[in-house]
Amino acid sequence: MLPLLLLMALGVFALSLPGAGRGNLAQAQTVLTQKFSVAETGEVQLTMKAAALGCDWERAEAEAAVVSLTVDGQRNQELVLYRGDELAEYDVFLGKLSAGEHTLQVLYRPDLSAQESKGVRIGMAKTTLRNATERERLVWGFAPLLYGRPENNRSDVPLLCYAEVGETTDEWKIVYTLIWSNEDGGTNTPSLLARWGRTTDIEWLYAVTIAKTTGKVVKETYQGAFHRTMDFAGERRDNHPILRTVTNNNMVSDTGESPLLFAVAPLRLLNSTQEPREAIMDSAPWTYTIAAKEMIREKKWESPASADTREPSDIRNYLHITYQAEVAKARLAIGVHLTNGKAYFSDHGAPENAIDRSGWIRTTVELPPGTTAADIADIAPVRRDTNTEGKAVVTSLRAFFLDAQYHPTSPLPITRTLPVTVSP
Repeated sequence: MLPLLLLMALGVFALSLPGAGRGNLAQAQTVLTQKFSVAETGEVQLTMKAAALGCDWERAEAEAAVVSLTVDGQRNQELVLYRGDELAEYDVFLGKLSAGEHTLQVLYRPDLSAQESKGVRIGMAKTTLRNATERERLVWGFAPLLYGRPENNRSDVPLLCYAEVGETTDEWKIVYTLIWSNEDGGTNTPSLLARWGRTTDIEWLYAVTIAKTTGKVVKETYQGAFHRTMDFAGERRDNHPILRTVTNNNMVSDTGESPLLFAVAPLRLLNSTQEPREAIMDSAPWTYTIAAKEMIREKKWESPASADTREPSDIRNYLHITYQAEVAKARLAIGVHLTNGKAYFSDHGAPENAIDRSGWIRTTVELPPGTTAADIADIAPVRRDTNTEGKAVVTSLRAFFLDAQYHPTSPLPITRTLPVTVSP
């Protein structure tokens, strides 16, 4: 564990980092130099509390500060400090390190930071060996490294990484997914809110199958442009595949590099049969804040807000709804009926925004500003098709608002009897 540190960016430290891409390190400033020990060879997590002085993800030209991390003098990764000028926690992986003593350096990068950035402050840093079980060793050992787009220091920043782990008698299969603060291309904001219940982008990144007997990779793929599944044939650092974002909707390639190399820690596991992907965001409420701030900065909210238009408004005006459904040849929307007799729907009446997926679903319903739980008379799934052969059964439903800080509140009490079969 590294000791508590309260350090400002002091002085200028010129360092040549191998594979530093197109970044300019001439003015890199040393924020931290710290030795740490690894008890045995294995995968190492770094947890660091840091503040980006003078920065706020909501303000243009003040979005974030960027630091480069080195281990034993070698470039390890970049970290975008997007959570503002108060100390906040960031989790990354340093990769496989040998047993013994190592040196971590944190270098402030003015060339990659926002114009109004005034440096960084480190409040705490600690390392953790992630070798406790075979599952943990594999999840951390194959986590992907990702060269981001150069603009990820102000837009579409990767927030969280989670893994889904499957196991058979002979093999492990691990799928890694990243959650991004938004996407600059692809699905528009009204459709994101209606069909996915969020403005973040959640994309699977890399999948690997590993033989239990030999520990060798049987198959590995990544999500390429146009959502195509591609065989991985790129470079790696130890077992960590190296990918690069190549589209504005966060698809990747297995070639190329950039000034930003991300190593987001695969801290969470998801069981998609028991919860939606957005549950990962629910476990880190600050992700909602970052997503909302990006929408505000990019002027994607209408003002004044109107629940009668399809234009998105302040995300705190929306009721966030999670439901589980079995759907075949049918399309669903969720209606919220208020005590004043008015009703509002997740798809805003747009047929293309009704949902035809089965499983766990997240959607939102825009309501008039100031609507509270006391104003809601009923929440009801509705069919948006006329197919008499279609089927839609909703087996679970829950809902929540966001508070003033954009954090999820406690779920609303739901009195509707479930499951319910929804007729055309």
